[in-house]
Amino acid sequence: MKKENDKIIITPFVWVLTTFFLLLGGGSWAEQKHIALYAPDSLTGTGVLKHILPRFSLKHNIRVGLAPIQAQADVVLSRQKEGSPAFQSGSEIWYVSVQGEGASDFAETFRDWITSDIGKSAIESFVSSDGMTFSTQFDVALLTPQETELVDVTLGHQIAMKNCGRCHAIDETNRKKTIGSTPSFAALRTFQDWEIRFEAFFTLNPHPSFTQIEDVSEPFSEGSPPPISPIFLTLEELDEIIAYTRQVIPADLGQRIQLN
Repeated sequence: MKKENDKIIITPFVWVLTTFFLLLGGGSWAEQKHIALYAPDSLTGTGVLKHILPRFSLKHNIRVGLAPIQAQADVVLSRQKEGSPAFQSGSEIWYVSVQGEGASDFAETFRDWITSDIGKSAIESFVSSDGMTFSTQFDVALLTPQETELVDVTLGHQIAMKNCGRCHAIDETNRKKTIGSTPSFAALRTFQDWEIRFEAFFTLNPHPSFTQIEDVSEPFSEGSPPPISPIFLTLEELDEIIAYTRQVIPADLGQRIQLN
């Protein structure tokens, strides 16, 4: 550095040295620290990611972008039992996993953060516009496969197809044989309270007029017989339908409409 006529002149050597130290001290200049995260629309639509991702980026100086498909992601948040349990919404556990054997340090940093006390605090501080919250206190029974193994999901599929399939699309095999205006099981799975709806479906219109649950429902009125062939189920059969539906992948209905 030279001083000529009260002017400071930076020589090429000083400029190079200064730039080197700037790059050394500011890692974000030297390399773009970023990861791609995939999460289904049912999760991104809640707004929880918009709440927690800036907090992670501020803490670790790692930018997080959303991948449109899972194959393009470094980190995945899903209900599939892969990776580490991260948080719970309703009766569902969400897991975080890094993809590929050569997962980047940045991806592993995100996984470690979201399961840390700081990450958990960020998750539990979120409240959606409709009052939805997430918990990091897991129901141990939901984390173990023993409960679902006690119920035959194949039998649940058969019962659902026989009793519900005339109106609802249970899967692709009967989609063209149903009432078009009736939501499919995959569409129903997008509701946060889907399990409550299924447990009490026989009380929700139009089901009471043609559905009976053994030892629960009142008999059909003699003066108002069922308009269609009635459905008779036991509580055990209903549990089996729910067990099957629990592993149905929620339909991708696109992003929620944003109202200003």
